[in-house]
Amino acid sequence: MRKIKMIVADLDNTLLRTDKTVSDYTVRVLNRCRERGIKIVFATARPARLAKYEHIIPDAIISDGGAVIDCGEETIHKILIENDTVNALIAKLKNSDKVGYLTVETGEYLLTNYKGAQIMDDLSTWNLVNTDFENKIDVPSTKISVECKDKSWLEDLIKNYPELKIHGNTGEDRSQVYNSEVSKYRGVKIVAEYFNIPIEEIAAFGDDFIDVEMLENCGAGVAVANAIAEVKAAADYICDANNNDGVAKWLEENILNLITERNG
Repeated sequence: MRKIKMIVADLDNTLLRTDKTVSDYTVRVLNRCRERGIKIVFATARPARLAKYEHIIPDAIISDGGAVIDCGEETIHKILIENDTVNALIAKLKNSDKVGYLTVETGEYLLTNYKGAQIMDDLSTWNLVNTDFENKIDVPSTKISVECKDKSWLEDLIKNYPELKIHGNTGEDRSQVYNSEVSKYRGVKIVAEYFNIPIEEIAAFGDDFIDVEMLENCGAGVAVANAIAEVKAAADYICDANNNDGVAKWLEENILNLITERNG
């Protein structure tokens, strides 16, 4: 394995525990990596506003599955779904008996017809707006989330929109729809070029289908023990589970300890 200069970590079920927290141990390990000049990058399906933690300041956030990339305070890349396409798709989804609820993420706020949304914990963070989607949306979207038990029906519908692609969530009836050019790995390549770091010197961590491509192509692809089989098959290494600080343990053993050994 070549020297690692950048760490890219998925958040949910990878870096984060199941309860969505980050342990003090993981925070310490990530900050030690940064102190040694290693770039820290989050790559998540979340919007950027939900990918920020008080004690971890990443060098970049690849959010919304790769639709938006922020380096510090600067947005360096954005690929959106145009509002005409959003409205056309929503019109077909909202009246289908196969669809439960819909959400449309704009980057600034989240539109939803989810009836339980008003009891969610922190609406100020979510910037959530309840809607019946009767009025057309006048801004582009970073992604559309669809609760649909019949995924084959949803996949067939999305095929009518060549500018779109779909990703499912393992163990959930919810799927995300993105611009077809969006991917986490494309985001990783853009960030790597921005920081002038070869792909071979990046360690990437993940657990689900959306992470496969970046684990296959980065210098070190690491699947957490709780990852799906397809991710483990794509990975070069398997670390401990997310609830056991697997990412931090792997970094300490394979990155930080090696740096200490090299420095004597």
